[in-house]
Amino acid sequence: PKSILDGIPVTIKANIAVGKWWEMPNAGSRILTHGKGNATVATTHIDEIYESDIARRLLKQCGAVLIGITNMDEFGMGSLGINNGLHNTLGHDLCEGRQHKSNHSPTYNPLPWIHRISLMTSGTEPNAAGDEHFLKQIMTSTPENPHCIEDKNALENLLEEIQEWTRGCNIFEETEHEKSRNKSSTTSPLLSPGGSSSGAAVATAHGSSLLSIGTDTGGSLRLPSAWTNTVGFKPSYGTWSRYGVVSYASSLDTVGFIAGSMECAKIAWDCLQDDSGRTTEINGWNGNVCRDQTARIYHNHDDRDLQSTPRPRSESRSKPLESIRIGIPSAFSLEECPPFISRMWSIGAHHLRNVGGATLVSIPDSKVSSEWVKLSCAAYYVLACAEASSNLSRYDGVRYGLDLDLDADVNIPTFDENETNKFPELFEMNALEERISATRILGFGDEVQRRVLAGTSVLSSDRFHSHYEAAAMVRARLSRSLEAVLRSSTIE
Repeated sequence: PKSILDGIPVTIKANIAVGKWWEMPNAGSRILTHGKGNATVATTHIDEIYESDIARRLLKQCGAVLIGITNMDEFGMGSLGINNGLHNTLGHDLCEGRQHKSNHSPTYNPLPWIHRISLMTSGTEPNAAGDEHFLKQIMTSTPENPHCIEDKNALENLLEEIQEWTRGCNIFEETEHEKSRNKSSTTSPLLSPGGSSSGAAVATAHGSSLLSIGTDTGGSLRLPSAWTNTVGFKPSYGTWSRYGVVSYASSLDTVGFIAGSMECAKIAWDCLQDDSGRTTEINGWNGNVCRDQTARIYHNHDDRDLQSTPRPRSESRSKPLESIRIGIPSAFSLEECPPFISRMWSIGAHHLRNVGGATLVSIPDSKVSSEWVKLSCAAYYVLACAEASSNLSRYDGVRYGLDLDLDADVNIPTFDENETNKFPELFEMNALEERISATRILGFGDEVQRRVLAGTSVLSSDRFHSHYEAAAMVRARLSRSLEAVLRSSTIE
């Protein structure tokens, strides 16, 4: 076998190019569905298909089997799995000139389904008639009709059925205070899986795939993994090549994965890691394969992240983390953090010390200021939106994006006379500007449009210094503070 992943079913997020294994990525956006440069396998020579470095490593070198592309929030913008620009859209088919309704739907958390099945198998569910009906559906399902419902509104009917099954049955343990504060939590099983890698988390949670490759910009892997009881892994920036990944915020986008357990995560890491930059054909990427200059393979060895160089392990050591110091910044203990999360934080830290053998180091507020940490979320959104505004400017219908025919009956919004008089400069466009405007109106979803507008605003001349540069300063200061602490606490 090529690796321990040889023959293992995997899925890949919709913003990662997978070459001959699938069509070009659409990043969950309508603007990339019928666009220029988006040829599919059927229309492009097999050797010319765009392939990401991570897909080449996983599928070609490690031998994993791709079983599907996972749903996501459009361009990675969202945290609930509901911002897919392809779903529930009644629009105009730009290729054949007919109305159509997309069959893409939001991604739902599988925990209610899993809980229902566990109740059935344990024999604790009182509704025997419901169990019999549910089991019959499972046994007679087919790949073409997995829900065994001939009604065209199959998904809506199934969700209504699930809602009735779980009504009044809380699948999570809550305190009396939480129950009284959130009474509706027991009547709504349509839980979000988190985002933006919602499909990756769901595919792994209910066992469709054993590993899901995704991207993480500001929590897109870690959030859905927490909400679906899976293991989300975001390595340090630059650990794996971003070549072939549709860009959102280039200085933040990081390739990672979601696995079903810590053991699976370790196996995936061992197979996918670049072996500290060594140019071997079996265990790592070489310079001819890695085509992303921000990847760690191009960094000088001395400048690599402190965690990248493996430390020699003494034979006498019985615990794997005895040579590691782990910092616990007091600034990360925010007042807004729920008590349950704080307890889990403490349990995890003590587990690293007691089981792993790591040394815990308390980092005082004087080293990493809580005031700067509180500004990090605002700084993230300023920087991410600014980079998104720049990256997504290429989708204009001329170079990339929808190939619109403005003479066709496309659903371009119209404006009344008052709006036209209020912003006359917006309605005095030449033919090229009208084409670009129509492409972006129809191609981008609401959340993408909001973030692009926000990013354009902070990059404008009157806000660049007060917003963008201020956010960049917050990031740089936090980075320098953490780097100084980590370097001072390193054990040779």
